[in-house]
Amino acid sequence: MATSLLQRALPLLPLLLLPIVATAAPKQPPERPDMIKMMDNNGDDSVSLQEFTAAAQKQAEEAFGHMDLDSNGQISRAELEELDKMMREQWQLRREQRERQP
Repeated sequence: MATSLLQRALPLLPLLLLPIVATAAPKQPPERPDMIKMMDNNGDDSVSLQEFTAAAQKQAEEAFGHMDLDSNGQISRAELEELDKMMREQWQLRREQRERQP
């Protein structure tokens, strides 16, 4: 069941990240995080399938928590529509900010 949940949740992760990316407007490209260090639990400087899966599961659970607006353990169509509305509003605000910049 965890794999099924993970497979269903992973495509939704970009929806969660879009508002964060849209509001952050660095003048220079940000430094990339060290993905190996983030996922390598045993310190062998590589990522096993188990470590990768654990990291993906953690991200999926965090994303789900942000998307489950009423914290009832389910993401409803209404919640997805609200998230879509919020992302569109943030995108529009960011667009307006860019247009006002000289």
